[in-house]
Amino acid sequence: MLHKFGALSPAHIKVEAYASAFGLTIVDGQLDGARARLTRGKKPQIRVSERTPSEAARRFSIAHELGHHVLDHFGDKPHAVCTDTTPKVKRHPNKRDFETEAQVFAANTLMPRSMVAKRCETATPSLAIAQSIVADFKTSLPASTIRLVELSMECCAAVLTANGLISWAVHSPSFTARIPRGKAIDPRTVAADFHSTGTCSDKPRTLAASAWIDDDDVVDIVEHSMPVEEGGVISLVWLPKNGNR
Repeated sequence: MLHKFGALSPAHIKVEAYASAFGLTIVDGQLDGARARLTRGKKPQIRVSERTPSEAARRFSIAHELGHHVLDHFGDKPHAVCTDTTPKVKRHPNKRDFETEAQVFAANTLMPRSMVAKRCETATPSLAIAQSIVADFKTSLPASTIRLVELSMECCAAVLTANGLISWAVHSPSFTARIPRGKAIDPRTVAADFHSTGTCSDKPRTLAASAWIDDDDVVDIVEHSMPVEEGGVISLVWLPKNGNR
């Protein structure tokens, strides 16, 4: 699709124009209980909630719904709703996960590997890299941090915390430890500092690995955390190359 529209730089990534080229009209308005909705029929639309917290989140929602449309996830169904939260149900391993497919489609549309990989693959993990993606690709800090983790060669993870709990965690292929959703934030973490005081250090900090993961072979972990516009704190955690295992 990026080849079709001649996207060679971040300035060429115009997701609303992509949607229009596929015959979709974008409508912003009230949409209770959902971030966005794809409607099919003679006049297909992407409806985006007016409660969407930022322009970056709005662009991702549009790209997500465009993914559903391009990949024909819902066939003849008149519409499909994407909620604000990721479903917490277990899926059959042999069945396609349309929501994940749409998320991957959106990430690759807005932050193409060919344009982003170089800055992510060899550098030491840092939210400064994610911030550079935000600036260049007009994406949110959480989405940009996930993209960094996906493309990094380091052992790292992106974690969003809110209301004192871990909302979600995305791991790089080499990060084998798991950070479970719903777990209380450890008070030793930088993220906990923000949740308790409203401020936190904007520099990476090395701390005991047990503050984030349960692995007796890992001694230290590095955390870099920042508050996000959508609410909560995004943390990039990684294992330093020396001192573990």
